[in-house]
Amino acid sequence: MKPIKKAATNHLLPALAKVSGYTEKELTTKRSRLIIPWVKVGMYLARQEGRTFQDSASLFGRHFSSSFNSIKQLEQEIEDYQPAIDEILAIKEELNKENEVGSA
Repeated sequence: MKPIKKAATNHLLPALAKVSGYTEKELTTKRSRLIIPWVKVGMYLARQEGRTFQDSASLFGRHFSSSFNSIKQLEQEIEDYQPAIDEILAIKEELNKENEVGSA
């Protein structure tokens, strides 16, 4: 398991909200067909950070089995999601840098 800075994982949800246009609350509580693809991306990125399936699902108020299924499905269609993933990661990196500057 790779070491992960706590701040790096804290910015995933705000970055996802900024890119998707949905609020953090909507992403973690709603079950709309329009929100589900964004939740998939969020759970996928949480797993890429090193979180477990359970942790990545809990972040979005889902059961761990939905995390596993969503991530596997996304991996099969990764080219469709890659532009959004890249944008989320760029915003997340900006938020991480702002956090480092603010705490220095």
